[in-house]
Amino acid sequence: MSGADHYEVLNVERTATTDEIKSAYRRLVRQVHPDQGGNAALFRLVQEAWTTLSDPYKRAAYDRKLSGSATAEPEPDTSYAEQTRPRSDPGTDNPPTEAAPGGSNGPPAEPARSGSIRVVPRFGRWRRLALVALAVWLVLAAGPYVYSSLQEGWSAPIGLLLAALTVIGLPPHWRRRLPLHRRITGCGIVGAFGLAVMALPFVSTSLPNILRAWIFIVVAGIVVVRVLTARWSAARELDVAIDRGAAYDANVWGRPGEPLVDDGYSAPIPGSAVLRHRRTARMLEDVVVRLPAAKLIHGARVGGLTVDHLMIAGDRVAVVASMIGPSGTYTLDLYGSVLRDGQPFDGGDPGLAAAVAAWQARLKGFTVRGFLIIHPAVEGQGQITVATGSGAAVTCLAARSAAAELTDWLRPEGDVLNRWLLYDVLYQAPLGLR
Repeated sequence: MSGADHYEVLNVERTATTDEIKSAYRRLVRQVHPDQGGNAALFRLVQEAWTTLSDPYKRAAYDRKLSGSATAEPEPDTSYAEQTRPRSDPGTDNPPTEAAPGGSNGPPAEPARSGSIRVVPRFGRWRRLALVALAVWLVLAAGPYVYSSLQEGWSAPIGLLLAALTVIGLPPHWRRRLPLHRRITGCGIVGAFGLAVMALPFVSTSLPNILRAWIFIVVAGIVVVRVLTARWSAARELDVAIDRGAAYDANVWGRPGEPLVDDGYSAPIPGSAVLRHRRTARMLEDVVVRLPAAKLIHGARVGGLTVDHLMIAGDRVAVVASMIGPSGTYTLDLYGSVLRDGQPFDGGDPGLAAAVAAWQARLKGFTVRGFLIIHPAVEGQGQITVATGSGAAVTCLAARSAAAELTDWLRPEGDVLNRWLLYDVLYQAPLGLR
């Protein structure tokens, strides 16, 4: 949350109704929207203020924070927000974020919403199932042992074995907190293998059938519990990395003109290129405003290859680069080099085709496509046209229509956020991890 007071940003009183806040928001958007020549930073503050104050529950929490009271429960004004609230994902307890108006003709009659954000996988999945399985296994494994021990005396070896098996069944993020957990786990695996051998019918005939059944339940059950708790632990790591706040509110990662992960080996980007990256970033932020689940990552890297910008929505990935050129018709040849009016352009090869191939090789099962945005030397001037064959891996876009065309391409997935994809782009791909 920004340090600015949301009420001061919108220039309304804290007692303002939702309709008054809506009117102030729509009035300010016309003035500060980047497409109208406004300030991008101020636009984001206005958007953040609207996102908070238009939602009665977020506003109530924000008012409590401002007043410094955690006990007061002000009655939110629901006259407008409840009418426009789309149903959120049943697997989450967070409402979807607002989508700011996009386009240069002023805000629409109603604040823009592209529907609720559907996050996959859902938060907290596997937790309940894993805990239930662990509890059931403990009852089935330890119950008979405790009962027989109370009748006939305690068996220390069996007790230690059950304790080691319990450690095996714990979720990895719990197990790592235990001292000597690796050795205990190893002993438990050896013990489980020994129990499984004892339960085989042709190994020993002296064991009663009920004991064989109990051993089978203990060994087979711990395998099932181990799988479920491992799944829960992996999902928990994802929940920590891409939490609800990031899934619903954080739409931009990194800074234009800078690598997402600075390992100290990347060559500095020239100042002119940084300005071009920022120019493109302002355009791409307009796409994010229109599509509530779309995410924009600047300086994303796959292995050692860094791309200018990456946009994701659902299972679609847009690899974006940009360049500045004079008036003309631009296209790409079969090798990914830029042609202007059918002739090689001195602006060079943006390397976008190689970047698309690298991301496609990594993100199997996802649709990856490259977009090269051609800016005129002076924003708003120059006749830039593009000509791209159908089905090409990289598409040239004129700057004046790039935001609309990217929005159209991402829109089919614009209300879905794949957290595994976002996690891979942010944390694993830069280090070459799988």
